[in-house]
Formats: sequence, structure tokens, C-alpha cells
Amino acid sequence: WIEQGADGWRLDVPGEIKDDEFWAEFRVVVRAANPQAYTLGEIWEVNSHWVGKHKFDALMNYPFRAAALSFFANDEMDAAQFGDAVERLLTVYPRPHIYAQFNLLGSHDTERFLTLCHHDVARLKLALLFQFTYIGAPSIYYGDEIGLTGGKDPACRGAFEWNKKKWNRDLHHYVKTLAELRHKYSVLRHGTFKRLLAQGNLYIFLRRHENESLIIILNNSHSSFILDLSIKQVGWLNIVKVKDLLSGQKFRVEDDSIHLNLSKRAGMVLTADD
Repeated sequence: WIEQGADGWRLDVPGEIKDDEFWAEFRVVVRAANPQAYTLGEIWEVNSHWVGKHKFDALMNYPFRAAALSFFANDEMDAAQFGDAVERLLTVYPRPHIYAQFNLLGSHDTERFLTLCHHDVARLKLALLFQFTYIGAPSIYYGDEIGLTGGKDPACRGAFEWNKKKWNRDLHHYVKTLAELRHKYSVLRHGTFKRLLAQGNLYIFLRRHENESLIIILNNSHSSFILDLSIKQVGWLNIVKVKDLLSGQKFRVEDDSIHLNLSKRAGMVLTADD
């Protein structure tokens, strides 16, 4: 299948084949056909045994999903607890494999994220924003981008809705925008990750790569929030304006700070506006 053009393999429940020599040989054979092929293991927990040059490039990052559900859908974590959870996931594997992790909000084995958000699209959009700006490979389960809902298996495996009149077109456009940003800005694919602020339900972090920096702001609160954010910590010097890549809104820098009025359950992706 690799020789026919497949980009990689997802291995279902590989833990049921407890044979390290087999998986090492499997990787050798796959990479011989395509040195860039992606191997992915369906392991639900953090387990370094399954990652590395003799195993898989990445695992299905269900711990990422669990943290996202707790913070965005269920309000079970505050921003500091959420930050602790997702930042820990950046330390559990070697760096190349962290950047290859398969970050998902849903799959064929789980209830739809929008269903678990009680059909609150704003919560889903905020989770998607984090998914696309976090380290790793974002994965969209078919239909989540148009607002499909569904409970536990088999309800989560419902047919795709081909009638575009029934799509949530705003959500679909939003996911396309996030994908375009990730393709355009290499910092979202290769950059470092640093927490800038975790206060209440407000989580702000920095992605930086070479000369490129983005500030991502997540207001996971049921109310709006006013914030004066210092840009000194980002290293932006002699910057007059900052732009939100999602809305196009621009903010003037005064005394090395920007004054922001954050909408409830919403986010921003800020860049220096030269």
C-alpha cells in the first residue's frame, strides 16, 4: 500500500501483538518503501514503549483529547490545570515524536466532541483553535468540521452529510481558516511552545520558530474579558501594531502592551503587524 501511494499506516490495537521484533521489522519495511511514511499506533495512554525508531512515529493522542474535553467541554479544569496537562504531554516522548503526535478531538471510538460540548459550537471552535496551534499533527474526524453530532459507538459513526445546506457553514469556514494558518505559518508546525499566562479560564501561549512568533489567546469563559498584554516577553521590539489573524482586527501597541477585549468562548492568534 505504501508503494501504491499511501502516506502511512495506522495500526489498530497494536498492544495486542506483543512482539517488539515484529514491530521493528514492520517499521523497516514501511520506511524502505517510503522513508517519509508515517506510522501511527492506537495506544490510548501515555506509553513511551510504543514510540521510537523501533516502533511508531506517533500515537493517537487520547490524553490530549481528555484534557481538551475537561477544559473546553466540561469546565472540569481551570487554565492552569489545563496548561499543566497539555504541557506535560510535550515532555513524555523524544522531540521528533512530540511533533508527530496525532492530536484528535474525536474518533470512530468516541462520542462526537460537539455532542460532549452539549452542541455548543463556540466550545468546539475554541478546542479546534487549540488543536491547530498546539504542537503535533491535528486530526479532524470526518464530519466534525461541518457540525456532525453523535453519541457512543455506533452513533459516532453516522454517515457524512452530503447536503451542504445542512452543514454548519460558519464552522466549516473556521476549520478551513485554521488549516490555512497552519500551512502558512511554519511556526505552528515547527515552533517551540511556551505558556505566557494561565489565569482563571484564560490560557495564553507563545509559538516561536526562528524569527517568527505567534501569541495564541484562549478565553474559555462564559463572559468577556479585558486584558492588557505585555509584548516584551515575546521579544517584539519597535512594534507599533499587532494583528489578530482570525478576525483581521488590529491593536495599537502602547508602552509595550496591547489592550484587548476578549469575547466569551473565543480566541485570537496574534502576530506583529509590520
